[in-house]
Amino acid sequence: MRRLALHTAIVLATLTALLVLWQLLGVILMFFLSLATAAALRPLIQQLSDRGVPRTFALLGAYLVVFLVVAALILLLGPPLVGELQLVGDDFVHAYDKISTEWPAGTPLEKAIARRLPPPRDLLGSLVGSSEASVLQTVLGATVGFFSLIVHLVVVVVLSIYWSLDRVHFERLWLSLLAVDARAEAREVWRSIETEVGAYLRSEVLQSLAAGLLLGIGFALLGLPYPILLGIVGAVAWCVPWVGMLVSVTTVGVLSLPTLVLQEEPAAAITFAGGAAYTMLVLLLLEIYVEPRLFDRRRYNSLLIVVVVIGLAQMAGLLGVVLGPPLAAAIQILLGHLLRRRALATVSDGAEPALSVAKRAAEIRARIERLNPPPPELLSLSERLHQLITAAEQLGPASGRYAPTSHPADGGGAS
Repeated sequence: MRRLALHTAIVLATLTALLVLWQLLGVILMFFLSLATAAALRPLIQQLSDRGVPRTFALLGAYLVVFLVVAALILLLGPPLVGELQLVGDDFVHAYDKISTEWPAGTPLEKAIARRLPPPRDLLGSLVGSSEASVLQTVLGATVGFFSLIVHLVVVVVLSIYWSLDRVHFERLWLSLLAVDARAEAREVWRSIETEVGAYLRSEVLQSLAAGLLLGIGFALLGLPYPILLGIVGAVAWCVPWVGMLVSVTTVGVLSLPTLVLQEEPAAAITFAGGAAYTMLVLLLLEIYVEPRLFDRRRYNSLLIVVVVIGLAQMAGLLGVVLGPPLAAAIQILLGHLLRRRALATVSDGAEPALSVAKRAAEIRARIERLNPPPPELLSLSERLHQLITAAEQLGPASGRYAPTSHPADGGGAS
């Protein structure tokens, strides 16, 4: 009865913990995103500190540089982006009007499409609802969502500044929960995870900026409408693993529809086909040549990344898809460390004493030398084995993991 009650309590505690984690998922994601942001900016802060800048000013300078870059992008791209969004809306309305008036008398395919589309006056109602309250609710929801995103980003930045300022104290705080002999090892694992996650975030941000810049310039040179909008979509889509290229190419195709309907010229179709091909070329070049130099994702298990991304996508949507790969990398680093530690413990428990190994190697050497003539290959292998044993004996006392052990018969205990 007592065992049943204990098992029941464990199950209930586990379910309660999972429920709490589910309810606090947004807070947890912001917490880890702030840690990743601090880790991504740490190399820049360290470079400034190495050049004689006080650490506090180096930290503030690094965040100031990031803020100025973001502000410059908003000021430069904001006004033309708003104009392009208005142009997209106008083009879609004009194209829809043309479809609803001309396609019912066009080809069989155009007639079939026109019959399945709602009238222009009912289009907005079919998208956001027929009542004014539904439209107002949609607009308010989008506005609240936008400002909520801004607030979350500000919280992430503030927390990342705190982690950067008080990194040592934060590490001491959570390491104090562990046993004393495990703290050094835990700190090493933590910093390895922190370094890899920071490298991933830097890689994605830099490649996203490069993708947006190259795509925007290329679209403008190709003569595509909405080059800034398409470049920003490509930059954001790059952060989505595996399907980012598909999202970018699909966006180019969707935004090409109103122009194709209004112009009805083969040149427009050729231009948008060139834009789709250029998008694929830029993203492939970034993935093949640039990404391995910034963050080699091939070191990490693809299956683990897929599982983590799918799980986070179901819980947090697009943000979970973006944060999935670095979390998978952190999990693999932790699991790899635990497996290595277990393997070392197994080897340490089952290994023969160094003196016994050296004695057996000497016996093997004597047998080889008694052969007439002794094979050179076996002599070479025996010599190599002797060198390895000697190196292990020299390394063992320093590392504490491979120390010769004397037997009770030799008159001593463990050395």
